[in-house]
Amino acid sequence: MPRRGNVPKREILPDPMYNSVLVTKLVNSIMLDGKKGVAQKVVYGAFDLIKEKTEKEPLEVFTQAMENIMPSLEVKADCRLYARPHRDHLHDRLSALAHERREAGILLGRGEPCDFGCRADCGQSA
Repeated sequence: MPRRGNVPKREILPDPMYNSVLVTKLVNSIMLDGKKGVAQKVVYGAFDLIKEKTEKEPLEVFTQAMENIMPSLEVKADCRLYARPHRDHLHDRLSALAHERREAGILLGRGEPCDFGCRADCGQSA
């Protein structure tokens, strides 16, 4: 948190191949140790497989899959101490999805969750 002023939110540039910000966010979430080229190869390879197997446009399949897994309602605490659902925007839905993935301990390429909700290689057992 800066002492002076507000930090402006950075604009995410669209993907060069599909011209989509959502694909750029996927590449950034897969990226490890700053290896963006490797992450792009993984995503584009997966999109090529989608095109071969489904004969549909990979971006449409990906956006439909994202719509299917994103929560449609977000529950927020009310001042009367109970939760009430409300409609949210795409950014909030993506944030809620990322939060749910973190809560479950499932991060791409970093292991499966154990009983405690963390990585399988954590060394803890139930």
